[in-house]
Amino acid sequence: MTGTTRPASREFARYVLVTGGGAVVDILVGGLLLHFDVLSVYAASAAGLVCGAVAAYLGHEFWTFRAVAGGRLSVSRATKFLGVCASTLVVRGAVIWFLTSFFSNLVSDIAALVIAFLVSFTINYLASKLLVFVRGKHPADMPLD
Repeated sequence: MTGTTRPASREFARYVLVTGGGAVVDILVGGLLLHFDVLSVYAASAAGLVCGAVAAYLGHEFWTFRAVAGGRLSVSRATKFLGVCASTLVVRGAVIWFLTSFFSNLVSDIAALVIAFLVSFTINYLASKLLVFVRGKHPADMPLD
């Protein structure tokens, strides 16, 4: 393994761990709120996504992409990540609506939440990697002090 490949593979492994941790937070918060009938499936999904996104963003800034982030929070990356999460939330809500509207006899609310999570997780991963944490794309980022 070359010196160039090893950091990239380590970064990917960190990405998977942090994103997986954010996903666990996401699905646990949403699932618990839904299970205990605290919120509707839409609101529980949104709450889970927000909690998971905050955990993942901080993990990516300070561990996964520390070479890009320099160990500092960035207004530019935070704004872009917020945009990605908002888009993810719209997609997740659309998937839940579709499943509960057209397949309510076949799909429980929990199953709809999990399916919507998987779809939005994939979109969030791709958008974060390709649009937010891009090496060399943020030279003028303003640090958050």
